[in-house]
Amino acid sequence: MPKVTINIADRGTELASGGTSSVGHMWYELTDDDGSTTSYGFAPDEEHHGSPFAPGQVYNDDSTNYKSKAYSRTIDISDAQYNAMKSFGEDPTAAGFSTRYNGLTNSCIDFTWKALEVGGLNPSGYEGAIWPTHNISAVKKIAAPAVAAAAGGASSAGSGAISHVCNNALLACSFGAAPSAMGVLPLNRMMTSNQPAANIMDHIPIVNIRPFGMCSSPANPVVAAATAAAMGVLTPMPCVPATVSPWVPGSPTVLLANMPALNNTSKLMCMWAGVIQVTFPGQVTEHIP
Repeated sequence: MPKVTINIADRGTELASGGTSSVGHMWYELTDDDGSTTSYGFAPDEEHHGSPFAPGQVYNDDSTNYKSKAYSRTIDISDAQYNAMKSFGEDPTAAGFSTRYNGLTNSCIDFTWKALEVGGLNPSGYEGAIWPTHNISAVKKIAAPAVAAAAGGASSAGSGAISHVCNNALLACSFGAAPSAMGVLPLNRMMTSNQPAANIMDHIPIVNIRPFGMCSSPANPVVAAATAAAMGVLTPMPCVPATVSPWVPGSPTVLLANMPALNNTSKLMCMWAGVIQVTFPGQVTEHIP
């Protein structure tokens, strides 16, 4: 079973790269079914190391660079949660996280709690306390229902259960190069796991369906034109979703604002032949048919 480990280091922690940490650090580590681990932490890029306000970067060596930890907690998760947090670590901007580091409002702490939110372990959207070690008590209290759902397997989205889709669900397009975080406005006046819940009408481009990086569909006129200009070599172009029809089929027995609620088995068609599907519903505790 996949696992996520939340790590917290204190100020003054010795670094393998030399020196000590001036403010401490918080990061997460994913372990797959084969036992392979990858860590994800956010900090100023290498040119601005130590600056409180700077371009940021995701690092994958924190678990080896920090020689000790003030606190560490490992949680069993589902495949869907693992994939969601892995996708976030590799491209946090797809989930709306800015890569501009701000020691007060957009730090390693915000990054880790956002990853936990994307993975369904932080349904309230808690952004953390300002010092890394001040987050220990909150990590200890991560909602038991989310952990139980992940550990139980049968109730997780990655194990066959059908979940209600909500804000920040992760989507994938068959012709898109990157995942995208779904946006759901609170217009339906219903929450699921403390996030606005979706129905089949949440298909509006940009508002609900955000770009999937680069589009490689030959049916997209912009891609076709770029390909023709490249003498027939397929040339991907920036994605602009063209989702004019609702999701199908939704959950016909569960109505939300008089429309079928959106479940994670539904699909959405783009005008340019892309098939959009839900890779992680945004939460793992509430299920619908």
